[in-house]
Amino acid sequence: MGYTASGGPRGLGVFNTTPSTAADFNKLVELIGRVGNYRGPVTETERDAISGDELYEGLKVYNTTADALELYDGSGWVITWVPATSPGSVVPVAGSSVTLSNNELYTRDGWLLGTIDWSLSSGALSHGQTILTLPVGARPDHEYHAMVSASPSPSSLFQLVIESGGLVKANQPTSSRTAGRIAFTVPIPLA
Repeated sequence: MGYTASGGPRGLGVFNTTPSTAADFNKLVELIGRVGNYRGPVTETERDAISGDELYEGLKVYNTTADALELYDGSGWVITWVPATSPGSVVPVAGSSVTLSNNELYTRDGWLLGTIDWSLSSGALSHGQTILTLPVGARPDHEYHAMVSASPSPSSLFQLVIESGGLVKANQPTSSRTAGRIAFTVPIPLA
C-alpha cells in the first residue's frame, strides 16, 4: 500500500495499492490521528497553526496549554470542557466565630460544587451572619439562595444567601443552630 499526500477529504492524503514502505506506515498513523473530528493533545501554538482544509467547523482539540477541550465553531475556538479541580481546592475564609472542616468544595466548567461543614465556637447562628467567604475565582455571577442543613438535632433546613462578592450568610436560620453542612449540589455559576 502506498500513500499520496493529497486528494482525500479535509486536505488529507489517500492510500493506494502501490508497494508499501515504512514511511507509508508512518503516514497511516498520521492519517488515523487526523480522521474524524478530534485532534490532540496539542499546544495552543499547534492548535493555532491548523489552517486550510485541516481547519473545519466541528474540529475538536485538547489544548494542553489551556488544559481544555476546545471546538472550532467556524469562526474561532470555543472551550467545551475543562477538568474539575480536586475536592478541597476551593479554600474559603471562615466567618467570625466559625470553624470550617471537611472541605470538599471544587469548581468545574465554571460552576461551584461540593460540600463543607461549619460550626460555631460559641452561640447560635443569627440572621445575616457570615459563615464563610468564597475566594476570587469561586464566586457566583450574581446572588443565589440555597437551602442547607443545620444541627443540633432534630436537624432542620435554613436558607443561605451566597452573594456575588463571595459572602455566604445565614438567612432566617431556625433558633439554636450551631453547626451544619453547606452542600452545593445544584451547581452555582461562577463570575
